[in-house]
Amino acid sequence: MFDYSGIAISIISSAAIFTFVQFLISRHDQKSDKLASILLEIQDIRKDITNLHVEVDKIEAQNARIRILDASDQIRRKVKHSEEYFNQINDDITAYNRYCDKHPEFANNKAKHAIENINKAYQHAIEADDFL
Repeated sequence: MFDYSGIAISIISSAAIFTFVQFLISRHDQKSDKLASILLEIQDIRKDITNLHVEVDKIEAQNARIRILDASDQIRRKVKHSEEYFNQINDDITAYNRYCDKHPEFANNKAKHAIENINKAYQHAIEADDFL
């Protein structure tokens, strides 16, 4: 008599192995989908950080411009300043000009005359040794 139990066991074993392989493939696909999703999230976060960095740079340039305009107003009112103050304002002018050079759409003419006024006052203070 022919033993069908060996065939049945072989079929069941093959089916089990096939099911297991399908499970592994499915799990791999799920992991790939999760990885792709995570990578997309990372790209979105990078874009957000870049946009935030751009915005922070703009705000820093605007703040430097405010300090430049304020310094020029003080100079016009004949307020004396220390050499350190002029050094800080010159750092602001440098940072402001760099930002303006990199961003031609940024309104640069708002501080142009103030910067000239500061440079003249600084030169005068150096020549006359007239710092606070």
